[in-house]
Amino acid sequence: MNILLLGSGGREHALAWKMVQSHHCDQLYIAPGNAGTTQFGINLPISVTDFPAIKAACIEYRINMLVVGPEEPLVKGIYDFFQADPVIISLPQDMQNLQRRILRKAPPIFVSTPYLLY
Repeated sequence: MNILLLGSGGREHALAWKMVQSHHCDQLYIAPGNAGTTQFGINLPISVTDFPAIKAACIEYRINMLVVGPEEPLVKGIYDFFQADPVIISLPQDMQNLQRRILRKAPPIFVSTPYLLY
């Protein structure tokens, strides 16, 4: 299985370290990755919020599973973007609903302040 891991922090480094230990992982790609993740897979120069570029990489590298590390792509709708595509996205299926429930209960100032949604 070819896996694309999104992110560039310590969390993604730990995920990459563990993923390559699996017998299911044939090739690991990390976008954008960091200096430490190069020892586990191939870093791709793609922003975690550039959904069309991520989709193109999924097609080019025959990605079977997309693992989203950071919160930003989730908040910006990566799950909805890939929902109709045959790539498996590793995140709870109810993630978008959870986010909507949290925002519904938040005071109006939080919902209307774009900075807080990043």
